[in-house]
Amino acid sequence: MRHAVFYELMRNPSYLAYLRYHPKWYKLLYRHPEMIKDFYDEYKVVNKLTLNDKIDKMSLLLQMMEMMM
Repeated sequence: MRHAVFYELMRNPSYLAYLRYHPKWYKLLYRHPEMIKDFYDEYKVVNKLTLNDKIDKMSLLLQMMEMMM
């Protein structure tokens, strides 16, 4: 793995945890460091960190608040 990619992943411990559970990314990032963007995208989708997921979560919270009132 290239040093730049490794240091980029070291900045966020949750990226390293994701790599441990999905080792295919070690091989992909070692051979194709330009795929770091794809890694980030998959990480966000799996961990539900995309904009759509955040909007859904917020709407669910608003619905719960309305039910309580």
